[in-house]
Amino acid sequence: MDLFNGNFAIQHLKNTLKVVNS
Repeated sequence: MDLFNGNFAIQHLKNTLKVVNS
């Protein structure tokens, strides 16, 4: 479960960077 939560957080950060870059 911790691994899933960590992966979810990473995906969220990546999506946030995408929005900022575009």
